[in-house]
Amino acid sequence: MALPEIRGTSDNALDGIQYFAWLYYHNQAGVNFVQGRYPADSSQPLETGVEFLYRFTQQMRVFMDSPASAAKVPEWVQDPRIEIDKYVPTKYDNWNAFFARRLKQNEDGSYPSRPVTMPDHDYVIVAPTDCIMNPLVQVLSEDKVIRRQLLENPLRLDTVLNVKDIPVSVQDLLANTPEDVKKSFVGGSGLSCILMPNTYHNFHSPVDGTVVHKELVSSRTKFAVGTFGYYDWPNWVPLSGNVGGPGTDFSQFQLFQRGVIVIRVEYANLPGEKPEKLTGYVAVIPVGLDTVGSVALADEVTVGSKVRKGVTRFGNFFFGGSLNILLFSKGMVTPAVQTRMGNQIGIINIGKAPRTPWSPVE
Repeated sequence: MALPEIRGTSDNALDGIQYFAWLYYHNQAGVNFVQGRYPADSSQPLETGVEFLYRFTQQMRVFMDSPASAAKVPEWVQDPRIEIDKYVPTKYDNWNAFFARRLKQNEDGSYPSRPVTMPDHDYVIVAPTDCIMNPLVQVLSEDKVIRRQLLENPLRLDTVLNVKDIPVSVQDLLANTPEDVKKSFVGGSGLSCILMPNTYHNFHSPVDGTVVHKELVSSRTKFAVGTFGYYDWPNWVPLSGNVGGPGTDFSQFQLFQRGVIVIRVEYANLPGEKPEKLTGYVAVIPVGLDTVGSVALADEVTVGSKVRKGVTRFGNFFFGGSLNILLFSKGMVTPAVQTRMGNQIGIINIGKAPRTPWSPVE
């Protein structure tokens, strides 16, 4: 299996997913095969393709846990974008050990390289990990014409079919979360947090609060095919690697391996003339895409745990594409990302553009 390589200011870590996607790009027979249907009759189940993908991802996971997978790790460690001095010094015996590397911590559990914005203000929400942040987007179909617009806070529990209506199925994404808690998200909003191959792949609580639900939802069923078969994948995987950008149909993510952690929050020190205390819920849904070995949730976080924003670690991903979906109950936040002066809003890419499968050989 090909190992992820890094070259100056770019890497090829997503190439494997993109190469394989040519099998079904604008090819309905290929889509049917990888999604478990007969190419000639999509109404008939055919588990051959799904079984192949299942075994492929299992083998990828085993390899990425093996010593042979560490061959290219020194190249990544030496790249200045990794900022290896910010992480706990250790020997990386395999690729996944490097991929899930841990940041150095202060004595109080906080992270010196990732200071929390206004930690004493419990109404301030922070990023759960290093990521590209996107608002959720409605994908609407009217008279066979598809248009996209920013989600205007109308989350519903309805299961989404195909590419129409609201592009996130709250009912299914939240899995076995208690129904009364699920209903609190109706009329709420959300964000997608996209993790890039060269960034930190642990994820943390975005708020202070109490965990009311936690589960790991396995994707390993005959119906769980992830993005394998995503018809228009070049638009879904752009040059930037931002696979959750505006226009993404998030209903598909109900089929991936994912975690679900729901936090009950009570905001007491609100600015202005507000009630003394407001209560709401935040759902953190880490999602493993395609060749991710697993979504690993932290054992120490359980129902009833008190969590601190930017501090309490919820878990980590292993190799592959990954994202973290945040859902907010009704009335908590607007769908736009709000930041403060001095906070990071981007990273300057110096040198080359991101490498793609069609880039010329150097």
